[in-house]
Amino acid sequence: MYSNKKFGVFGLGISGVATVKFLESKNANFIAYDDRKNIVLGLSSRYPKVVNSFKDLSDASWQEVDCFILSPGIPDSHPIVKLAKQINAQIICDVELLYQENPHAKYIGITGTNGKSTTTSLVAHILRFNGLNVAIGGNIGIPVLELDIRDNIIYVIEMSSFQLDLCNKVKFDIALLLNITPDHLDRHGNMENYTNAKYKIFSNQTEKDSAIINVGLSHSSEMITFSEKVPANILVLDNKLHYQERIYDLPHNNSLLGNHNKQNIAASIAVCVKHGLSIKQIIPALSTFVGLNHRMQYLGEYNGVTFINDSKATNADSTEKALASFNNIIWIAGGRQKSGGISSLMKYFVKIKQVFLVGESQDEFAVTCSDELKWKKSGDLYEAYKDALAIMVPGDVVLFSPACSSYDQWNSFEERGNAFVELVKNSF
Repeated sequence: MYSNKKFGVFGLGISGVATVKFLESKNANFIAYDDRKNIVLGLSSRYPKVVNSFKDLSDASWQEVDCFILSPGIPDSHPIVKLAKQINAQIICDVELLYQENPHAKYIGITGTNGKSTTTSLVAHILRFNGLNVAIGGNIGIPVLELDIRDNIIYVIEMSSFQLDLCNKVKFDIALLLNITPDHLDRHGNMENYTNAKYKIFSNQTEKDSAIINVGLSHSSEMITFSEKVPANILVLDNKLHYQERIYDLPHNNSLLGNHNKQNIAASIAVCVKHGLSIKQIIPALSTFVGLNHRMQYLGEYNGVTFINDSKATNADSTEKALASFNNIIWIAGGRQKSGGISSLMKYFVKIKQVFLVGESQDEFAVTCSDELKWKKSGDLYEAYKDALAIMVPGDVVLFSPACSSYDQWNSFEERGNAFVELVKNSF
């Protein structure tokens, strides 16, 4: 597989570096590059071996590549994609390479616009709780080529639409589609393309595999119609929340707050049942789950005020889940807004005591808030946090749920969320 091919790795973020190291371990013939100068400079000191494989795009060796392994963030319009198509080379992502390397393992794939990271983590937790050999990775932030490669392993992989676009042969034994709402339309062009990318998680499945489709939240009719075309064993989840009768008496868990997490729990149970676990094996695991950082992360209650870090809420649909879960909210919101802004959240304004606006979006968000909600332009997170402390009283919830991407003032939602966590930690 590796001796008779030349690989080209383009995009050297965490998954790209992991891919280069993997190819190096296989003594594969490969070249690599990233057109972001800051990334290249950083790698020069941290991973000198990786730098040895650097070839600028103008180098003729790119014309000899048989298989391009792209980071998910590379759009179809990028010159590297055009080059790959011109020379009729294969174009894949790291998940496809993992599958080609280890096709006999079990693969569980999870996608959706929102909730996929929590559900991926919860599924992996339940399986591990029951003594199974699990490796978790993908869009959740862990490169799949850093995971153990053994036949007797269950890969639980969070799949983004970008990754799915770059998959050709990956077959998931169990594939879950949580929901579809507008997102990444700047990349996909329109909702139809985005939806089709999500549906690719069911590609290559057979009647021996399981497909789980949650139609309860959005695009129900389209998803039901699509489900009729999938050859796998279909389970359709709806608003009745399959297994809800098994869920309602769970002990309180601050990591699984809100109605949206009932959907995530139901979907996770469905996946684990399809894998062969019983409800009696699953329920104890649910109560011991510790949630993800930055996704409705409970930071504690101080002086009667609850603090929630929801930095991973990079669109209004995601923030809606947080606003629906609390009352007496002091909301910190803003960043680089996505299509539609926050107008869809106006029905929750009655639950909000005041909103402090930050980032590029603050002027637009102020217009949406207008006379409907008490608001203030704070500029950045640090000022907004000070403003929140100044008005909070026992019973309030200080909620950092931006409804925006982080790229106006931060490098990532993780960096943004960590800053909020530190502010809270240093305040009490």
